Amino acid sequence: PPPPPPPRGGEGGEGRTWKEVVEDLREELAAQKTELSGMRQRCSMNSIELSFKSEEVSQLRNDMDAEKGAREAAEAEAVSLRAQVAELKEKMESRVRDIASEASTLSGELSGSKEVIEGLEKRIGAEQAKTKERCSALEEWARSASAEAAGLRQRVGDRDQVLGYTLQRMSKMSEVAPEEAKGAWEAEAKHLREQMALQSARDLADEGRRKQQGLSNAPTEKGEGSEVSIGESFDSA
Repeated sequence: PPPPPPPRGGEGGEGRTWKEVVEDLREELAAQKTELSGMRQRCSMNSIELSFKSEEVSQLRNDMDAEKGAREAAEAEAVSLRAQVAELKEKMESRVRDIASEASTLSGELSGSKEVIEGLEKRIGAEQAKTKERCSALEEWARSASAEAAGLRQRVGDRDQVLGYTLQRMSKMSEVAPEEAKGAWEAEAKHLREQMALQSARDLADEGRRKQQGLSNAPTEKGEGSEVSIGESFDSA
């Protein structure tokens, strides 16, 4: 709007001229321009800041969208995990029931196995006692057989000594006997020597056979021998 007319002289006690009024208006206009320039500068800065804020808001929206997607994915995964946990829980409960059933079955089998083991232990103890008794009988038989064999060897030695002495006497008697009886004495001595050699061979064969037989004459579980003793066989021979 146009500036107001300047006051007339004498009104207001100032007496200002048009030039002064214009100068004041120019100063006021310069001040208004300066203020307007500052406002424009602030608006420009605010616009730049608003642009930055818009970018931040867009970034925040993107972050929120990403977080929303991640949250939805996490919720879906949580639902899937809950389903898996429920399925696993059901399987574990079923497995626990199966294990309890197997444990009950095994407990019954173990009870039966315990009875079987106790029976086997009793049988093993009885067999060990029988084996120990038989070993004792075998040891006694071995000692008896050893003593009997020693006596047999002694008797065979005595017999050989007697036969040798008899042969010596027969030889001496054949030397002093008449000429017609000398041949008979020599034939008898030869026959006796052959019998001695044959008997010695038989003794050696019998001893070797007994060694090969080992414990064939050992006592059985009833304590009886399967053959006659060595002394009895020698006496019968």
